[in-house]
Amino acid sequence: MPKKVALAAARALGVSLGEALWLVARGGALPREFSQVDAKRLEALFVDAGFAAEVVASPAGAVGRCATHPTLVTEGPCDVCRASMCAICSGLGAGRCGPCQAKFRRAQRFKRARVTLLAGVLLAVAAWVLSHGQRRGARTLWQRTLNVAVVEVSTAPVPELTRAVWDAGLPRLEHWLADEFERVRGSPMEPVHFTAVGPVAVPAFPELLPPSGAWLERAEHAWALSHSLSALDAAAGARGDFDARIYVLLEPGGERGRSMVVDGVGELGGEVGFVRAPLESTDITLELMAVAHELFHCLGATDKYDAEGHAAPGGLSEPARVPLYPQQFAEPMVGEVALGPRSGRLPASLSEIRVGPGTAAELRWQ
Repeated sequence: MPKKVALAAARALGVSLGEALWLVARGGALPREFSQVDAKRLEALFVDAGFAAEVVASPAGAVGRCATHPTLVTEGPCDVCRASMCAICSGLGAGRCGPCQAKFRRAQRFKRARVTLLAGVLLAVAAWVLSHGQRRGARTLWQRTLNVAVVEVSTAPVPELTRAVWDAGLPRLEHWLADEFERVRGSPMEPVHFTAVGPVAVPAFPELLPPSGAWLERAEHAWALSHSLSALDAAAGARGDFDARIYVLLEPGGERGRSMVVDGVGELGGEVGFVRAPLESTDITLELMAVAHELFHCLGATDKYDAEGHAAPGGLSEPARVPLYPQQFAEPMVGEVALGPRSGRLPASLSEIRVGPGTAAELRWQ
């Protein structure tokens, strides 16, 4: 269509150039009432441009009531709000009047933006999970020494003797792990190096377990615990790139005949473990075993004791021993030297603790 004709049609109809072009290309009667003079002039322009055009009488009662194009004759109601609309709104708006079409387009833009944002978040999370999973999985390839932070946390002042005991105990645990690795794997290596940080004084320990198994409470607990541990790490100076962190929660509780027991909590395959231990203990064999136990949880090893705390099937360090009982060693994922199917005793030293074949397989030592 010549530009002169297109502009004349747009001015005559009171619409945009694009809308006029769409109307003319569509064919049919132009949706506006014209005076006889204006109609004849517009007819002549179209005919001169090579179009077939003629002046026709307006239908009885046709008036320009389109909400968006008030100069144009209505063609029907909007599918959404039922307002009158012209041929342009009906065709270009897919049955929606101008305001409804504008709302629809805004909703579509918002939807696309929301979908794009969600897709970006999902891709970022998937990438993080993949890289995090690969990093965690690479720990048990045993191609390098793992760097593990032992963060000491206490609700009371830590005696110098206790600090000295732990400073001496962690290297002993490193040597025990190296000996066990070589015994099982048959090749020498320092599998784990412990970095002691702290102690950090706190008024109370963070809640280690969620109040229930409900997913929302578990999510809220995980979020709160993450913030608490970040604060502990900052206070202790444990902001390195560690393969795992074991938090040793030192509480007043007496000596070896103590009222408090050593226990722990750790995430299977995760990066964080917790060990509760008496503050005043000077013999920390059980505490060191608990550190190894929670570290092994982080590396994929499972508990191997029954509901009563005794060795379950697969929880013996020497399952092929004849006779089977008494065992000579405690399995670290059990915590006691099995004397019978439902009896045992605590190990007296690290030399009485030995990794069994089930745990070795889970750690990929075999």
